[in-house]
Amino acid sequence: MQIIVVTSDTALSPEKKEQIRREIELARETGIAVLDAGVRTDVINVDLRKSLIDVKILGEKKRG
Repeated sequence: MQIIVVTSDTALSPEKKEQIRREIELARETGIAVLDAGVRTDVINVDLRKSLIDVKILGEKKRG
């Protein structure tokens, strides 16, 4: 399973988070995403046999 992770340089309002969520959903359908400056995406592959806690720890090590 793949999970799209979106990060931002600034704190986002709930409305902005929802706007980005809709943009990512549209990007999955069209293959094109237009994001604001300071917003990044990453895709992580999740082995469903592992817990999400293990995945979070691995993601933090990857970024660190």
